[in-house]
Amino acid sequence: MVSLLHDNSDKQTEILGIMTEIMAISTSKSSEEAETMYRKVMNKITQTFDDVEATEKLLGLSKIVYHTAVAYIKQKVSGEL
Repeated sequence: MVSLLHDNSDKQTEILGIMTEIMAISTSKSSEEAETMYRKVMNKITQTFDDVEATEKLLGLSKIVYHTAVAYIKQKVSGEL
């Protein structure tokens, strides 16, 4: 993420905003909410960046956060946490 911000200094504000939205997926109360937030972030990423590397990095981060959030929600609902 550091290299992404460094290499795209002209879009730092947009990148930081998207990273904030990605991390907000972690606050989802349900799998459905997490998926909605994830899809919104994915759309924003693909509409904001022409740079393939920047797009891949942000999509990868959002995928990791989404899958982690969904797994956490499922564990919490099942009482494993």
